[in-house]
Amino acid sequence: MTPAVAPMQSTSRWHYLADTFLFARIVAGVAIILAASDGRPYFHHLGFVVGLVLGTWPVRGIGTATIYDAFLMGVVGAYAIVGIQWLIEVVLLHSAALTFRVSVIAPLTEEPLKILPLLLLVYVLRWRGRWSCGACDLLVLGAALGSGFGFVEDALRHKISYPDAIGAHFLGIPLTPDAHSNFIGHGGSAGFICLAIGWGVW
Repeated sequence: MTPAVAPMQSTSRWHYLADTFLFARIVAGVAIILAASDGRPYFHHLGFVVGLVLGTWPVRGIGTATIYDAFLMGVVGAYAIVGIQWLIEVVLLHSAALTFRVSVIAPLTEEPLKILPLLLLVYVLRWRGRWSCGACDLLVLGAALGSGFGFVEDALRHKISYPDAIGAHFLGIPLTPDAHSNFIGHGGSAGFICLAIGWGVW
């Protein structure tokens, strides 16, 4: 009788972990809504991901739940990246050398670190997904990670640094809604980087 009990306990444990993870995702989703409740249009980051989800539906191998998790991972990872930047800029540089901080520290910390979870999955854990997965999946996951980061960056500063998106538009809708100056935006940059990684992996 003992061998029959162990699998039931194991299954119950996995159900508990799954329920806990689901609850955490719901709480994170509510937190995102509350973070954008001050009237500022932070949802353009999430809207960019939704547009990619709809546009890549015929060629995607991953589900929307995985993409949503990537967005949440980008949200959580943003706080770690901001902490690292604070240590470098405030503790080490004592808030000096503004140009160096903006043009060197920011891109060297933000661009690689915001896609680090996906790099770990692909190169360290050797994740390939199902046979139907490919570079398009990494594009969407990377864009979700970057958009999650951009969402927190806007929310922490309590403002939109770039109210008018530049670059390509389709039917009046910006394809990269957080693009500004000469930067394609966090979602767009992470998406293209991960697309290139996907071409190299698959």
